Amino acid sequence: MASSGMELAKLAETLPNKGSDLPIVFGPIHSRNIGAVRLLVDRVLPVSYSDSFWTKLVEGTNALSCMGKEGRY
Repeated sequence: MASSGMELAKLAETLPNKGSDLPIVFGPIHSRNIGAVRLLVDRVLPVSYSDSFWTKLVEGTNALSCMGKEGRY
C-alpha cells in the first residue's frame, strides 16, 4: 500500500520532535561498546572490515575513534 507525500507529512507532524532538544556527546570506543559500533557499521555502511581492524580500533588511542550518542544516557 503506497502512501502519498501528503499522508507522510501529516504522519510526521504527529511524531514528537525530540531531535532538536537532545545533545549529542562523543566518547571513546572500548571493549564494552565495540559490539554496538561494529553492528552499526555493518548495517549502515556498504563496507566490511576485518577482525584486526576492530581490534586495532579498540586498542588505539586515536582521538578520531569515538562514538556519538544521545546525551541523556
